[in-house]
Amino acid sequence: MGPFFLWINKATIYILAITFLLGVISRPGFDFTGAHSLTGLSASVLGLFGLVAIMFFLLATGGYMKELLKGGSDEKEFSRRIASLKMSVYPWCTLEIALLIAVTVAGGGLLSGAPVYWHHLALSILTLAAYIKTYKISKISFLENRELLKSVLEKKKDIPKP
Repeated sequence: MGPFFLWINKATIYILAITFLLGVISRPGFDFTGAHSLTGLSASVLGLFGLVAIMFFLLATGGYMKELLKGGSDEKEFSRRIASLKMSVYPWCTLEIALLIAVTVAGGGLLSGAPVYWHHLALSILTLAAYIKTYKISKISFLENRELLKSVLEKKKDIPKP
């Protein structure tokens, strides 16, 4: 499931980039506002799902690893490594969730004139840049999580049964 969640987030980056381009080139007489709104909303929904899925995946695998190691001599060390892994990803995912919501709300209010154009543009640039950073951190964390799970499963063979 992990690679699928990474794929969802990579697809979201591409959709966000397309949305950004549609918004930048949209002008009177060359109007892509409808397509921009549709791709922006799609990117937000897909991105929110992908980011929450990453957090829950790491939470679930971390809980599974802790359960496997219960009673073992390396339980505290692995628990620390699992927590460190989650804490490297969670803040970025949370920031990106907040940015996705903010840019979507600002874009929705843009036609009413409430936020100005450059506000939505700046949020869009920040959202895309932060999403790329979040994706890179998530990818590294998933690789570390996989290696950690492998070592936990190997250690499980050495843990005596109660």
